Amino acid sequence: MLQRAYHNDSDSNEVRKWREAVVKELNPPVLPWVPVYSASGAMTFTSVTTTGYYIDWGRVVEIFIDLTGTTGGVADLEIRFTVPIIGVAWITSLNCLAKNGAGTAEAGSCIVVGSTATVYRTTVTAWGLGAGRGAIISGRYLKG
Repeated sequence: MLQRAYHNDSDSNEVRKWREAVVKELNPPVLPWVPVYSASGAMTFTSVTTTGYYIDWGRVVEIFIDLTGTTGGVADLEIRFTVPIIGVAWITSLNCLAKNGAGTAEAGSCIVVGSTATVYRTTVTAWGLGAGRGAIISGRYLKG
């Protein structure tokens, strides 16, 4: 009797559907993402090359992004980019390596508030001007 129920087509179809739902929930797809960039004050951030991916885990979003561009105008503190899914309205900090030109890198700070992530140099000093500025960022934040 038990063996017969196990091989029932409708049961195995339901089990298959359940298994597919669980696998999808536990292994959501890694999706590409290209943000919109800006900077604080009179500084510009242009000619940006991006490798960005995110995973939607349900209530949490996980991101990885490597961005490199050119700063111009008047040096200022912040490079900003849009996140793939709007986050909560309070600060969430992500792992960050800041690139400040000519192959130099330093620990950085990246925070997500709402739809925007903001990258700072750890020294909280202005970014240098020119090519090779940006960051490598990874981490998770809560959806808004």
